[in-house]
Amino acid sequence: MKIDLDILPTKHIGATVSVKIRTKYFGNTVFLVDTGSPISMMSGYDLLKLKIPTNQQYTVDEIPVNLGGNSILISNELRDITLTFLNKNVLKLKQIYVSNDLRTGKNSAPMVQSLLGYDFLVENKFFLHYKPSDNIAYLEN
Repeated sequence: MKIDLDILPTKHIGATVSVKIRTKYFGNTVFLVDTGSPISMMSGYDLLKLKIPTNQQYTVDEIPVNLGGNSILISNELRDITLTFLNKNVLKLKQIYVSNDLRTGKNSAPMVQSLLGYDFLVENKFFLHYKPSDNIAYLEN
């Protein structure tokens, strides 16, 4: 399976790779592919934006996570998640954690970006191909 990624320039030196994912609920969202994150995580902002029912969440022991210099707490997870990529590839995840950044309102922005982490890459046996000089980025297993 091959999943094409987008290379997004950042304000800092370098770029980040991301993939747009369609959900069975209400639309699409973007996940960053973060090889430095031990866990995959959906932001609370995306959870609200996509109108994923809260009865789909399970409470877990709080996990403190440091991401990009920010410390956040994770206390919920979604289980048996199906991710549909825009190229129609479908993957099932055993779990994805949910961050506690449940801000709401018209002008609210995500505090934390949704991530596909190291656990996602290992579970699905993905290899990250990344050659920014030629604008090439994709996952393949």
